[in-house]
Amino acid sequence: MTLVAVGQCSIQATQTGDTNWGAATAVDRSFQVTPGSQSINFATLSDQAFGSAAFGVSATATSGLAVSFASTTSSVCTVSGPTVTLVSAGTCTIQATQAGNTNYAAATPVNRSFQVTQVSQTINFGALSNRLLGTAPFTVSATASSGLAVSFGSNTPAVCTVSGTTVTLVSTGTCTVQATQAGNTNYGAAPPVNRSFQVELVAVTIASSPAGLAVTVDGVVATTPATFNWVVGSSHSLDAAAVIPGATGTRLSWQNWSRGGAASQTISAPASAATYTASYQTQYYLTVNTAGNGTVSPPAGWFDTGSVVRVTATPGSGSYLIAFSGSLTGTVNPQDVTITGPMTATASFGNQGAYLTASIGAKADGNVTNERVWMINLTNTGTAAATNAVITNVQILGVTGAAAVSVKPAMPLPLAVGTIAPGATGNPQIRLIFPATVPASRISIQINYAADGGVSGKTVFNSQFR
Repeated sequence: MTLVAVGQCSIQATQTGDTNWGAATAVDRSFQVTPGSQSINFATLSDQAFGSAAFGVSATATSGLAVSFASTTSSVCTVSGPTVTLVSAGTCTIQATQAGNTNYAAATPVNRSFQVTQVSQTINFGALSNRLLGTAPFTVSATASSGLAVSFGSNTPAVCTVSGTTVTLVSTGTCTVQATQAGNTNYGAAPPVNRSFQVELVAVTIASSPAGLAVTVDGVVATTPATFNWVVGSSHSLDAAAVIPGATGTRLSWQNWSRGGAASQTISAPASAATYTASYQTQYYLTVNTAGNGTVSPPAGWFDTGSVVRVTATPGSGSYLIAFSGSLTGTVNPQDVTITGPMTATASFGNQGAYLTASIGAKADGNVTNERVWMINLTNTGTAAATNAVITNVQILGVTGAAAVSVKPAMPLPLAVGTIAPGATGNPQIRLIFPATVPASRISIQINYAADGGVSGKTVFNSQFR
């Protein structure tokens, strides 16, 4: 007998008889075919790291019927068909079931649990460049392989502080910023990452052109070039002298700062290293002289080296330019002179017509007792002859070294000199008689002279020794 399905099975027993026996009455017997039991074979599951890919599970039922799967811990893992997806770290429990059918009763569910473990993570925190003290606070950033937010702190609060992602510089030194990620249910804490950099002062060089000059920085004289280390944004004073004296007739004149501004100024330390140069121009003194009646322009003064100065001589009334001398020569007027050093320009003027000047020459004893003789140089600096030139008067203005005495000329006046040609000199002699009692002394003599055409003049010769 073979059982085919669950239900009531009826079996009938019969005997048809033979020659000697008649057929027996048939006998029926019935019994129930009940559903069969079944079990599930579901192997254990190994632990998985959070973040691992979804994976499949399998199990078999002794009935051969298909097994179904479900998660009893959906906050940790979920199941779709035979595929398990990890949701978070924790204990994941998968239940295998077989509901049975007409012939098989439902199998006893089988649970299999495994651990979804936390994942390690790392922090990517780039290097930080050195910074200058005084610069504005700046932000830092880093990422964690978990995608979780990274936190920052300062390991050197005396040098720098951190608030959120903002770093503020406090003083010079080494600043160390630490990046951390504490982890969560699914990720373990990341190893902290430190990044260090130097907090420095900005280097500012004060220079000059030419080098080696004195410049006052913050009230202290420094010889250029000089380098200072300052806090960015700090205030400092620069003072370049307007004029720096040199050798005679030479000086340096301030022109500008490379950064602009006045010779004396207050600056803020820049946000990067810088050089500020005070530029000077070499200047030379041009001395201007005149001899005679006239003027010269420009007046004496300082001029830049290499500059070209036009010198113009302007004769006075009745005068003319004789010539330039010194750094200029000749009679060309005006003349240009290139300033290459201390220079002198002298313009000598003569007079139109006759013009007499006097100077004193040699002295000797006279022919009589107590007589002294002086040679007078009477020169015609004009352009025409001085005719009938004469010494009109000789006057003693004072005697030094003796009591008041009478000193008298010993020659007739006027004293004729004659005609003196332009540029020529007449040499009349004046004779003075001193009293016998007058000791050695010094006198002042005034000579008056004249010539035709209204030419006249006088010259005082001071401190002439008897």
